[in-house]
Amino acid sequence: MRHHYTTGDNSGNHWAVGVNSSESLVLVQIQHNDEQVRLPMTVMQARAFAKELIRNADKVESQT
Repeated sequence: MRHHYTTGDNSGNHWAVGVNSSESLVLVQIQHNDEQVRLPMTVMQARAFAKELIRNADKVESQT
């Protein structure tokens, strides 16, 4: 998985994405305040998730 650390401190907060080739899945991992969630997604689910994430980011950006 490729990790992207969202903070400059040692909190461990991050998100990561990867691929499970043997099962044709996209993997998403989010960690915040010592809680971690890993979500395996089909390609269609990952695309829908990314689309909604971008749509909401655009909405927040337009409000600032």
